[in-house]
Amino acid sequence: MRKDTWLVFLVAVLGMLMLVPFPAASADNVIVLKMSNYSNPPPIPYGNAITWYLRRIESATNHRIKFQEYWSGTLLPGKTEPEGLKSGMADFAFFQIRYQKSRLPLFYLTCVPGIANDVRASVAAMNALAKMPAIKGEFDKAGIVLVAPGTTVKRGIFTKNKPIQKLEDLNGMKIRSEASSILNGIGATTVNIASGEMYEALERGVIDGISTSITGGIAWKIPDISKYYWDGNLGMTIMSGFMNKKKWESLPEDIRKIFIKVGEEELPVMYDYHLRAKGDAEGLNVIFPKRGIQVTRPTRQEMERMEKLSEKDWAVGVDYVKKKGLPANEVLQQWIKLNRFYEKFYSVAD
Repeated sequence: MRKDTWLVFLVAVLGMLMLVPFPAASADNVIVLKMSNYSNPPPIPYGNAITWYLRRIESATNHRIKFQEYWSGTLLPGKTEPEGLKSGMADFAFFQIRYQKSRLPLFYLTCVPGIANDVRASVAAMNALAKMPAIKGEFDKAGIVLVAPGTTVKRGIFTKNKPIQKLEDLNGMKIRSEASSILNGIGATTVNIASGEMYEALERGVIDGISTSITGGIAWKIPDISKYYWDGNLGMTIMSGFMNKKKWESLPEDIRKIFIKVGEEELPVMYDYHLRAKGDAEGLNVIFPKRGIQVTRPTRQEMERMEKLSEKDWAVGVDYVKKKGLPANEVLQQWIKLNRFYEKFYSVAD
């Protein structure tokens, strides 16, 4: 069965599942959860995926759960989410793990490039990784529970004046990106610029390119000023949903089971559907052609070279975590193993 056909079939099945009745809610037993999200609401693809998840949980619990939504960091400012969850300012929060290196060092290892390559596979791998005693212990210490694992699609590079025809074209270019052994190894200079400032930086020529996903670029309107997109793979951004541990434990057991079922069985497919099958596909097939954006892609040999360079980031990440006395190698190897397993699993399923 073709991938797109398979996804449409799954969407139809999950839509039917949403009609399955659960015990009716009354005004007395509705549980309101304050949900914080650092990102923007729909119509951006990530906002669509999260909104699907919120509505799915509400409907699956027959509206015994209701989310009070705070988008764009209006409840918990970016990078403060773990503290905000632990203190009870929010009950539920979606946030980027790369900004939590000091707070969640073991789970931060999921952010190193060259391992997670597929949305469905990496979400499923994350669910399994969270069951490791070391990871669970880290979450317990932070007072949080992983309930909605998530990744973006792969990150490429938007450029304005110069297409990236081959890796060597990146030499000497200033790219908005977190520090990366891939880009630095090729000769590019990485520049740390906040998402909300990268449009102006590219427009004014402060930087030569922006490393982000297709869906991320669309969300920040980068195609309005970009002429080229390099559809390479500089890694995936881990953006997961956590709940305050005390709030989680206070939920009725049947509701916790629904959260787990949706997060483990339905979310990997729907997340992938909204980000890749809809978000990426719309970008590549509709938005980019309308804007006249030229798309280039690395060769197989270039991809292998990037994968080799990314291993330097693995080593840096492992060294950082090991200095904290934590089982860095064990977690990283399990993360690699789980991603390869689920990539094969979904390949066979397709």
